[in-house]
Formats: sequence, structure tokens, C-alpha cells
Amino acid sequence: MMDSASTRTNHQTNSNVVDLQPSSMGEILDRAIRLYRQNFINFVGILAVVLVPLTLFQMLINFFSLNQFSTFNPEQTAEVVARLSTTLGGSAAYLFLHVILVQGVAGAALATAIANSYAGKNTSVLSSYRQAKSLWVRLLAAVLISSVVSIAITIFAIFIPCIGWFTGFGALIFFTIVVIPLIAPVIVFERQTISDSIRRAWDLGRRRIWWMVGFALIIYIFSFLLTLGPTALLQVGVGFFIKTDLASNQIFVTSFSSLISMVGSLVILPLQNSAFILTYLDLRVRSEGLDLAFSVAKELNPLEDLRSIASASAPKPEKELVSGKDIGAFVLLSLIVAGLYVVAAIIILVIGFFMSGLY
Repeated sequence: MMDSASTRTNHQTNSNVVDLQPSSMGEILDRAIRLYRQNFINFVGILAVVLVPLTLFQMLINFFSLNQFSTFNPEQTAEVVARLSTTLGGSAAYLFLHVILVQGVAGAALATAIANSYAGKNTSVLSSYRQAKSLWVRLLAAVLISSVVSIAITIFAIFIPCIGWFTGFGALIFFTIVVIPLIAPVIVFERQTISDSIRRAWDLGRRRIWWMVGFALIIYIFSFLLTLGPTALLQVGVGFFIKTDLASNQIFVTSFSSLISMVGSLVILPLQNSAFILTYLDLRVRSEGLDLAFSVAKELNPLEDLRSIASASAPKPEKELVSGKDIGAFVLLSLIVAGLYVVAAIIILVIGFFMSGLY
């Protein structure tokens, strides 16, 4: 019995030890899943605080909009304009609140909770929001500025011949699926300024461009399937099994689609954020020796905090924004995307040709 108790004690102690070492993609995902399972209630609760009221607000807007447009007289132009303005205003208000509350407030709280949990610290929904109160404005501003940068890269990719066409789309994919998700860990661990956080995330991501793009695609494809699949099945089920008028069907489908989307976000966003935070730490271990810095600091002070070491040991921005190697990766990534687009177009045309022959 003594051995059994000792084993349990050692296991509990080891579970609170920060495991900083170079990891494979599978090891990072496994660690993220274990972290997610151990803190499921707290992580989901942090998001539920803002997502549940927002989803109810969205359902109310959808119900009001669909109900309006099922009864209005299309010949009365003023009535059409008024109802359309009300619908667009409600949708804009929802989008505005979603960006502020989910990506800003809850995003900072969730990243803080994941960082604390990984370091073996006790965390709760309330304490996570308290600790993140000085970070959420910075994170929200960084996300908004990143959105503007994404638009600028898109314009560059579409309207600048040759250079933009061959590099812009690859740079856009890299920036949106790799750089933006790394901004939250940078802000939480390093307390960087808004502009420095974006630049720091860019510098970290381009150290392993292909690995990061592949990892991000796995995470996002899983997220997409988790939210799209149940919604599609619901729509099919409503069409087959629920025989009501078209407006009622649409209200039912839209409402339950919002609920399923909310549940999917509650389930997938904590895992997604956990994976990117662990990836951030892995990048710093591989390229900056964060594990060594943390080990030395713990020897001098056993109570040393991982985030304070991560902040103190963060290097200055790299001299070059884009290297020749980065440009080559963007060109190749753009060509891959173009190739996939052509293949998809050919498949659609072939399917359309055979379907037209059947009729």
C-alpha cells in the first residue's frame, strides 16, 4: 500500500512538471488532448460564458429576420428597405460582439488558462478572466490589425502581376492559418506590444513554415468537419422528416445550426488553442533554448514561473522580414493552391458533364 501511495504521489507531482522538449506533431497533439481532457470543464466554461448568450442573440436575430421576410409585401419598397436594414444591423451587431467577446475577452482568458494549466497551476473560469483583463484589449487589437494585414496581402496577391500572383496567395495562407493563431501565445507568455506580437508570431512561424502549415491544416480540417458534418445532417433530416411550411423549416434549421455551431466551437476551440500554445513552446525550445533557460531558472529559484522566463528570454525581432527561403516557400505554396483549384474545377466539370448526360 505504501508503494501504491508513493506511485500516485509521484504521478501527481510529475503531472505538474513542465515538459519542455522538442516534440513531434503527434506528441504535441497527444499532449494537447491530455491537457484538454484534464481541464475540460474550465476551458469550455470560459468560452460558454460569452458563446451561450451570443448564440441566443444570434438565434433571436435569425428568427426575427426570417419571420419578417416571410410576411412582408415585396411591392412596398420602404418596408423592404426598413426590414433589410434591421436585419443587417442585427447581424453587424452580432459580428461586432463576437469579435470583441470571443476573440478578445474569451480568447485571452482561454490562452491564460491553458498556459497556467500546462505549468501545473490551478485555474478556474473566474481567475482566468481576472488574469486576462490586462491582455484582452491587446489581443483584440492585434487580431483586428492582422485582419487588415490579411486584406492587404489579398489585394497584393490579386492585383500585383507576377510577384503578387506567385507569392501573395502562399503568404496569405501562411499568415492566416499560422501567424494569427500564434499571436495569443506570444501576448500571454511574452507580454509583447500589439505590433511586436504580430511580428514575433511571424518570425516564429517562418522558422518551420511547411511543418506549421501542415499542422495548422490538420487542426482546421478537423474543426471544419466537426462543425459542418452535424449541420449538414440536420438540414437533410429536417427536409425528410419534418413536414412544415418553408419558413418554419428555415427557422428550425437556422436555430439548430446555430446551436450545433456553438457546441462545435465549445468543443474544438480549447483543443485548437491548446495545440497552438504547445506549438509555440515547441518552436521556442527548438530555436531559442527555452527549455534550458527554464531549467537554469528553476535551479536558482524553484518557484520561477514559465511565463516570466518566456518573457525575459524572448529575443528581439529578426533583422529581415522575409528571406529568400520564405519567398520560395510562398511561391511553392501558391502553386500548390493553384494546382488544387484546377483539379477541383476539372472534377466539378466532369461531374457536371456526366450529370447532364443522365438527364
